[in-house]
Order: sequence, then structure tokens, then C-alpha cells
Amino acid sequence: MPEFRVGIIGAGRMAGQPGEREFAAFPGTHAAAIAEGRSFEIAAVHDTDPDQARRFASRWGGQIYPDAPAMLAGARLDVAVIATPDDTHAGLTATGLSSSCCPAVLIVEKPPCTRRAELGGLRALAEARPATIVVVNLSRRFDRGHLDLSRDVAAGRFGRLVEATCEYSGGWVHSGPHVVDTLRLLTGGELRVDRAAVGAFGRPGDPCLDVDLTSLPSGAAVTVRGADERRRPVFDIALRFPAATVRVTEFGQRIVVDPAGPSVSRTGDAILPTQALYGACSRYLLDGDRTALCAARLEAVAPSMALLFDAQEQAGTVDVAGAPVAAGVGASVGGVAS
Repeated sequence: MPEFRVGIIGAGRMAGQPGEREFAAFPGTHAAAIAEGRSFEIAAVHDTDPDQARRFASRWGGQIYPDAPAMLAGARLDVAVIATPDDTHAGLTATGLSSSCCPAVLIVEKPPCTRRAELGGLRALAEARPATIVVVNLSRRFDRGHLDLSRDVAAGRFGRLVEATCEYSGGWVHSGPHVVDTLRLLTGGELRVDRAAVGAFGRPGDPCLDVDLTSLPSGAAVTVRGADERRRPVFDIALRFPAATVRVTEFGQRIVVDPAGPSVSRTGDAILPTQALYGACSRYLLDGDRTALCAARLEAVAPSMALLFDAQEQAGTVDVAGAPVAAGVGASVGGVAS
């Protein structure tokens, strides 16, 4: 019998309901990961679309609540998941942290916020609620292949980074957190934004940015370029070291290291990152082991979000208050995503 209760805020794709153009049993959703394990049950769900909430509950279970505060107050949750549109994440995370019934683990899909000021406010709220771990679901932080590679880079197995490139799609605010956080994880140091400009179409109101960074302390150039997702969805990273070239392709599902010998694939792990996330939640709730969760807590992810906002400011897509600038966005949103 499941030991822990999960509440879902936002019953869409990442929660467990793929769109019509996606395969029906998308395995990376929260609901699918919970169903695979034995420690958790979906006890509650809320969505602003009542029909969406009913469809979710009929498939995965859970009592339907009219709003997030009611769910937090009434469902006796151990874990709450925020899987709503990007611009609602900060407000709902603040609602969770301000609730007298805030659960032990609060999971928020990336990005945790869309403005720099929101990041500061959430960090202050999280610091004031030490009994709750706020986890940002940047999935590479729960993927064994990425974590093994990060350890190899940090140990100097391949030598010092020479250069890195990344091609991505889907908009800077939506996909940029994965870009920046994965590069921070895999380059073995911190990053500095040197230049940023509006690039390819991303999403309406969220263009891709082309960003040049420097990896510190190596001084290696890191080049990030956006691609139009309507033509070709992509998330690829290449890292060049003196002793090897590492390629991360297929949205992180394939990692190949090309040393001076045969290629070595780092994939094949049967445990999906979302399943690993709930495994980490279970270890914390059962044994108090915070190690894996704290690696993705809000405070650990904050430097990645700061770099995301640095690039926005350099590209001129936000004003000094962090609000979107129409002129900057309009250059790359001359269409509707299909």
C-alpha cells in the first residue's frame, strides 16, 4: 500500500496527459513515474480546466480540488507538484510555501520563475520554510548518465574543457533553464554570459536567444544557438576536451564519449529521470536522505536562473524590472507554433 500522498497542480502534459500529437503513454510524466513505483499515490489534483482535471482523475486517480490552496489545506500531502504554464510557477510555489499545510517536498517544473525579482522572493520564502524542500525538476540532475559524466569531467578524466556548443529549440524562458543548467552540470565550472541576441522563433512571446558564454575557470568558449522548433525540435550539446569529445543528443537520451578509441555509449539506463526523482523523494521521506533532492533544490538551481536572466537583459528582451519588452520579442514571434 502506498505510504505517501502526492497532489498535482496542473493536469496537463507533464502531469500525465500528453497532447494529441504525442504518444499516448509518455513515460516521463509525474503520473507515470508514480504509477511505476510503490511508495506514492496520487491523492489530489487541481486544474483551472475542470474537464482536464476530471480526465486526469479518471485515468490516474485523486480527489479533484477547486483551487491550489484548498488542495494544500485539505489533502494531507507529502509531495505537491506544480506542472502548470511557465508564468504561473512562481506564484503557485509562493502559495505552497505560504501554506500552513505545505508538504515536505514541493516539486516545481522548470522554470521556477520567469523574472529575476521572483527568484529572490522565492529564495526568501524557501529559506523561511526549512522543513520543505523546493525541488526544481531539471531532469538532467536526476539522470544517471549526466551525473556520471559530470563526475568524470570534474575529476579531470578528459582534461580541461576546450570548447562547448549547444543547439536547442522551444524558447529561452521555457527551454533555457535546461540549456544553462545542463551546461553548468557538464562543463565542470561556472559560466559567464558575454553576449546574447534574439535568435530563432521559440514560442509566442518567448524567442530563442543566441548566447555566447565563457566557462570558468577554464576560459573555454561556450556557444548556444536556438533553432526553430516548428522545423526541427532539438536539444544537442557537444563538449570538446583534449582527450575526448562528448556528444549529448536526442534530448539527453544519448550520451556518447569519443576518446582516442571506440565510441562509448553512456545511455541505456532503465530508470527515467522522473522515476529517479520520486526515488529520491522516497529516500528523503523514509530515511531523511536529502542528498539527491538537495542537488536540485531551488538554491542549487538559482545560479542557472541568474544566467538565464543575464542573457535576457543583454539581449534586450526584458526591461530593468524584468518585464518582457515587446520590441525585443517581436523580432522572432512572427508566427504561431504549429
